[in-house]
Amino acid sequence: NIVNALCEDRNGRLWIGMDSGLSCLKDGEFTTYPPGEERHPHFISSIVEDKKGTLWIGSRENGITNLWKGKFTNYTTKDGLVGNEVRSIHEDKKGNLWIKFTENALNRLDIQTDKFYNYLPDTTKSGSISNLRITSFFEDRDSILWIATMHGLNIYNNKKDNFYSVLPKETYGIDDWTLN
Repeated sequence: NIVNALCEDRNGRLWIGMDSGLSCLKDGEFTTYPPGEERHPHFISSIVEDKKGTLWIGSRENGITNLWKGKFTNYTTKDGLVGNEVRSIHEDKKGNLWIKFTENALNRLDIQTDKFYNYLPDTTKSGSISNLRITSFFEDRDSILWIATMHGLNIYNNKKDNFYSVLPKETYGIDDWTLN
């Protein structure tokens, strides 16, 4: 069975995400959550435990699922996700979840309002993300979220809910990039 994601939670349990579903290892014992039963996810691509202890599970077919106090809750395009093929999940220091999709899309789940925000590149609009072929997320010690894409870096501006882009020119050196 293909293992795609691992996450150790605050209680020392190891969560294992596979194509065939979700398993949990605690004290040498496995508990398996087969897909299809009680909204259990399958084709799992990412697992993250948030600051509150909720487990967030990304699926390549079924959006994201959270597991809180033994209950699974699933979110899909019907709930505001851009797509259902989740590639990765990142929690920022404010507790928001950034969800990257296989379809080159990006959502942010505002944990305070339980609302999804969609981000798409728009070359005619200042403050839009430069590209959605996201390769990495990084949040620095000043809580600035950096998003690496196939077309440069994007810095998320939390106050304006938009992005500053650091775009490469024709050469490959970082010295030749411009801040937009």
